[in-house]
Amino acid sequence: MPNKKQFKPLAQIILKLKTEDEVYDLLSRILTPQELNQLPTRLEIFAMLKKGIPQREIAKKLGVGIA
Repeated sequence: MPNKKQFKPLAQIILKLKTEDEVYDLLSRILTPQELNQLPTRLEIFAMLKKGIPQREIAKKLGVGIA
């Protein structure tokens, strides 16, 4: 797994973005189409985990695997 220092250039680019279009443009250039399609679900999983919802409940609700 990459360390935090390796993500610094990406973080600096993201912090400069001002519009949703700029964010989408960046993501569409650095992610594969499949990764881009999976991103909304991953963000929903992340939000649910932050709320303390158990992984099994998230998997059932979203129709995804536990891993």
